Amino acid sequence: MRADPEVPEGKWFKKFPGMTVCGKGDLIKTFLQPGQVATGEELK
Repeated sequence: MRADPEVPEGKWFKKFPGMTVCGKGDLIKTFLQPGQVATGEELK
């Protein structure tokens, strides 16, 4: 978050090895384990 990333206003997610980070707007909401399904716009 220090890099001040561009994120959409609504729901978003970003996949990392071993987990997926989900958020809404500027806030991180949850971390998902492999196999769990994320909703929202995928960040690249």
